[in-house]
Amino acid sequence: MLDMTDQQLNRALAELMGGKVVQTHDAKEGGGAPLYQLVAPGFKGRFERKPEDAWIWYPDFCIDPATSLEVQARALMTAGKEYTKCLTKILTDSFEIEVPENDPYWIATLVLTATPRQRAEASYMTLSSQN
Repeated sequence: MLDMTDQQLNRALAELMGGKVVQTHDAKEGGGAPLYQLVAPGFKGRFERKPEDAWIWYPDFCIDPATSLEVQARALMTAGKEYTKCLTKILTDSFEIEVPENDPYWIATLVLTATPRQRAEASYMTLSSQN
């Protein structure tokens, strides 16, 4: 659905979840090169020599079921109805389907059939539209 690689989507979600790369040591303290670290609420990655390398320490929302559920929870808390529409669009590839509100069968279908990548995409679509 989204024209992004897993790595691009993970980074975009990491930024939407409050992650950022900061320089933690200057060149003198870092043994000749500055050191960078990914930081986010409740999370600190390892030190890296290049800022772009620090992003690899953020969870892989596109592959890992547990972290895809974390970002899904954030999207649901932010805009639950929008998230449901986005996930429905991804799973059905159309907004033309009439989704019954509060239908336990439909909600279970969304939850049980969505892959981590689909949850990540729907979360990105939802969270990026709120910023």
